[in-house]
Amino acid sequence: CRSSLSAEMQGASEAQEESEFIRLVIYDIIVDTLDLTKVQEAMRMIPAVLVLDCKALWDSVARSDSSALGMKDKRVAIEALALKRALLATETRLAWVHSQAMLEDAMTKYTALGRGILLKCRQAGSWCLVYDPRFLSARRRAEKGFEILAQPDIEDLSLIHISEPTRPE
Repeated sequence: CRSSLSAEMQGASEAQEESEFIRLVIYDIIVDTLDLTKVQEAMRMIPAVLVLDCKALWDSVARSDSSALGMKDKRVAIEALALKRALLATETRLAWVHSQAMLEDAMTKYTALGRGILLKCRQAGSWCLVYDPRFLSARRRAEKGFEILAQPDIEDLSLIHISEPTRPE
């Protein structure tokens, strides 16, 4: 890869593609036989969230409106634009979590922290995204004494509400 941002972008694109496929399979099994002329409408009925722990990529895709999304690497910018369009077309939510709250890392990186996070998830039988409207990194959270997976006090819960998708007519 050309840069770590390039690698993160590639991973995010692949995750979005997998999400689209999985959503279509779920639609076909649970909702109705898939009409191949209405694929995007079918995907919109099955909610999905693409979770990133790369703040630079999240900022570019979620916040930037410039033609290159504020990126210096134009190839990565083109792929990020394609990702942004796919997220919008399929109504896929984009979320950022600090690096130590990324469950995927626990399954791909062999560390004591990763094993602990994975064990906690398996014991609980579920996983909750850590939403922090202050966007504090894992290092900053540790400096402030926050527990790794603690949810900050959020007064406005609409910030983390996932709306019900609309069904095509």
